[in-house]
Amino acid sequence: MGVGVVEREPYRLVRRPAQLGPQNFTADRHGLRDGKRSVAWSGIGEVRTHDGRVSFDGHDKRLTVGPGSLADIPNADLFLNLCHELKG
Repeated sequence: MGVGVVEREPYRLVRRPAQLGPQNFTADRHGLRDGKRSVAWSGIGEVRTHDGRVSFDGHDKRLTVGPGSLADIPNADLFLNLCHELKG
């Protein structure tokens, strides 16, 4: 799978829900969920990282999902890149 696939159709990488870390982040082609909230990819305006934590803000700058510890997310770099590609 080459980089071109990510640029053209990143949603194809998320075929089945993937649970990421103990915060219960779950990502699928429709959106992102934590243990309490969920948001469609189109509803995420910004993916923020600060002090080893990640959070997802809506277009209104309010928290939609998270925060969660990056250290607890396997392959956090890949996860963040995918989130940036899929967000609205």
